[in-house]
Amino acid sequence: MRWIVLATLVGLAACAAQTPSSVRKAADEQYIEETAVDVPEVAGAAVLVNATRAGTVDAGIEASYRADRLPDGSIDLFIYPAGRMPEETGLDRGTRGFLDSLAEAKQYGVFDDLQVDPTQAFPSVREDDSALGANKVRLRFSRNGAALESRAWIAYKQNYWFKLRMTATPSFGAELDALGDVVARDLFRLARATSKGACSSMTITLPPSPSPQQVLDAATDAMRKQDLLGCVPKDYPETKPGFRRAILPFPPGSWSESESDSER
Repeated sequence: MRWIVLATLVGLAACAAQTPSSVRKAADEQYIEETAVDVPEVAGAAVLVNATRAGTVDAGIEASYRADRLPDGSIDLFIYPAGRMPEETGLDRGTRGFLDSLAEAKQYGVFDDLQVDPTQAFPSVREDDSALGANKVRLRFSRNGAALESRAWIAYKQNYWFKLRMTATPSFGAELDALGDVVARDLFRLARATSKGACSSMTITLPPSPSPQQVLDAATDAMRKQDLLGCVPKDYPETKPGFRRAILPFPPGSWSESESDSER
């Protein structure tokens, strides 16, 4: 499928070399119609227990893991819709949204004695080993009189927020960092949100009378950018061995094609 689309782009570009050339979706197709979320069955020392929709479609997918090194702790990955925006903006909004949710939970008495450390950068990579910005938040709180340590790792890619949350008793605080950092890097690299819809439209821009190599390079670059966005024109790739897939269908009107519409 990838090379069929690439050949189509090259053919279009050769016929209209002085203007942007594109393969576009139907005008009535929304930015994202449906997303397949793939999560690895093993990340670091953590093993997948379950992956399912977290509730309404806006809540995305929740994947729960367990680890022998954290016997009474919780390990949960949340992958939920963010919107189309620059990656730095997405990371900042995802982090601020998480911090705001902590303040709101405290206000409503979900937990007490909340202490949140300053946010730290958490350098990560994508599946192709290119850099992916992420943040890490350390926090402590009490619930029903019991003290708890917690960590959150947050990244933005493929129009989604990826948030790993781990919580345990204070005696496992060091383990949260040692185990959690490895798990977070694996999940940010391997977990993927692959979407169908108008997001798979591609545009290539060429100079007048481009050489065949310029056409090929531009088309290849357009394909690479769409792969980073996690968008496919028709069929999802096969689920890889060692991964579990959950599907998120979106009702009409829930995703705008506008790049500025990113406050979903």
